[in-house]
Amino acid sequence: MGRARKVPLSTILPVKEVTAREPLDSGSKAKAEALESLTEEHRKAIASGTERDVIPAAQGPSIGASIPPLLVAKPPKDLPENYKNRITEDTLVLVDGYQRYKAIKSKHGLEVRVSIKEIEGNSMNDLMLAALEANYQRPLVISANEKKTHVFRLLLLGAHTEGADRLMKKYGDVFSRSTLAEYISLAKFARTEANLKDLPPNDVKVALRGAIKDTLGDLLKIKYDAKGYPTKSTVKAWRMVLKGGDITPFIERAEKEQERTKSEAKSLAGDLSYILKGASPKAQVQALSMYLTKAKEQLDSKPDDSFLEYFGED
Repeated sequence: MGRARKVPLSTILPVKEVTAREPLDSGSKAKAEALESLTEEHRKAIASGTERDVIPAAQGPSIGASIPPLLVAKPPKDLPENYKNRITEDTLVLVDGYQRYKAIKSKHGLEVRVSIKEIEGNSMNDLMLAALEANYQRPLVISANEKKTHVFRLLLLGAHTEGADRLMKKYGDVFSRSTLAEYISLAKFARTEANLKDLPPNDVKVALRGAIKDTLGDLLKIKYDAKGYPTKSTVKAWRMVLKGGDITPFIERAEKEQERTKSEAKSLAGDLSYILKGASPKAQVQALSMYLTKAKEQLDSKPDDSFLEYFGED
C-alpha cells in the first residue's frame, strides 16, 4: 500500500462494480428503506465530523484527520467501457470508502482535497478483492449474503486460482469448507463451459448470461445478483441441465406452477367479486390498487420458492 497523500475529490472515480456492498434499492422496499435510513445517519455523522476540520491551503481547502483516507487505485486496464470516457491522467478509482466519498461530496463538493491511500491493482478482480477485504473493518458491515455473492463474482472472474485453503482463511466467517468447495466447483464449471478465461469482467458477465440463457431459456426464471452476474443457484441449475440433459422436471414444475397460480387467481377473483359487490367502481379501483401495491412489495421481498426447492438459497 502506498503512502497517504491528498488529492481533490474530483479526481476519484466511484465504480459501482468494485464495491462489495449491494445497492440500497436491492431486495424488498422495507429493507431498502431501513438501509437508506441507517446509511444516511452514518453519512451525516461523517459529514458533521468534518465541519471544523476543513483546512484552507494554497492548493485548495482540504479535510484534516477527521476522516480516514479513502482507499484508491489507478484505473485497471479492464475497467468497464462506460467509465473510460471519464478517465484523465489524474484519475484514481475508489476501492473503499464509498460512504465517506458521498458524505464529503454532499457536504463540501468535489474540489475539496482528501486523504487517500493508493494500492496496487492490475485488474478489476484485484480491486474487487481489496474492496471486500477492506469492508470487513467498516462501521457499516456488509451482510453474510453480500459477502457470499461478492465472493462468487470473484470466483467467476478467476479467484478460484488462489486455492480453497487460502480462500477459506479469508472468508471462513461466512463459508463452511463444503459450501466454499461447491462455490469453487460451480465457478470452475461456468468458466470452462462459457469460455470465460482471459475475458474482462464485463465480458465475463455478458458471455455467462448468454450461455445460461441459451440452455435454460424459459425453463426457469434466471436470477442475477445486484451487479448483473448470474447467481450461484442459477449456475447450479445450468450445470444440472447440461450434465443431466433431462429438462422434464423443469417443464413439469413450470406447468404445475402455472396451473396452481391460475386456479388460485380464479378463486381469489370470485372472493373479491363478493367482497366488492355494491362498492362504486372508483372505490373498487382504489382498493384493488392498494392490494396490488402490497402484493408487489411482498413479491419483491420473497425468494423464488420453486427455484429454491431445487437448488437452495445462495
